Amino acid sequence: MKVGKFISRLLMVIVGICAVTLIYLRYDGYFLGEGYGDSMFPTMKDDVLCVFKQPKMNEVYDPFTIISFQNNEQKNNIKRIIARQGDTVTCMDEVIYKNGLIFNEPHINPTHRAMMMGIFGVYNSNFDTCTLQKDQYFVLGDNRSTSYDSRAYGPLDKSSVNGKLIAYIQKNKLFE
Repeated sequence: MKVGKFISRLLMVIVGICAVTLIYLRYDGYFLGEGYGDSMFPTMKDDVLCVFKQPKMNEVYDPFTIISFQNNEQKNNIKRIIARQGDTVTCMDEVIYKNGLIFNEPHINPTHRAMMMGIFGVYNSNFDTCTLQKDQYFVLGDNRSTSYDSRAYGPLDKSSVNGKLIAYIQKNKLFE
């Protein structure tokens, strides 16, 4: 009987700690989100649970930051920032240029890129030069062959950003 009471009390304490932690995190600007689709593959696979941090007043994110945002086309998106206000970005012959220089993308898996080029014949589709205005970002999915991103809908307004990615886990890994 004593063991049962101990376990019951321990579970109550754990639930209480979890509840307080979740309330604190939400109060501090953290929130959970979900990611679907393959536009960020292989960085993130389909069906992920994400933790985001809401932007602070006047916060400007750096390139390579993965963000959650809303646009007119889709309710919620997860993409990577490639350029921000004041930058000029373009893509010619599979190469992205930022401010006139080749943009190095260490997060792009060369094996995946080669595979997608074999399937689709292109990885980075060409896009016209875009100079970003105040409070704008240019975002791309890591899986360029299938991503619907700034190449299609143009620069993203900073006010559309919900938050930056802090952590994520594949949902199917939660209960393995």
